[in-house]
Amino acid sequence: MDQPGKKYTIGKDRQEMSEQDMLKYKDFGKLTHNYQRFHRNFHRKPLYKNPRYFILLVIALLLLWIMSEWSEKTKEQPVKPGVESPEVPANANE
Repeated sequence: MDQPGKKYTIGKDRQEMSEQDMLKYKDFGKLTHNYQRFHRNFHRKPLYKNPRYFILLVIALLLLWIMSEWSEKTKEQPVKPGVESPEVPANANE
């Protein structure tokens, strides 16, 4: 009956469960809670695996990186005393 390579056995001559044993496992509230929790989270992909959200995540990270680099560059350039920024005269177009 058992064939080599099979990792399971079929029990055809098993005893049936008694009514008390069946009632012990009948908790429909727990069953529906487990089903809803599994069904809700089963098809949800993480952000880094969903292509749409992955692109948004990369863009947001790039923006944060660019902003941090820009803020570091503005902090590195000290204001030189005595040198004022060049101002454009009011009548420069004439």
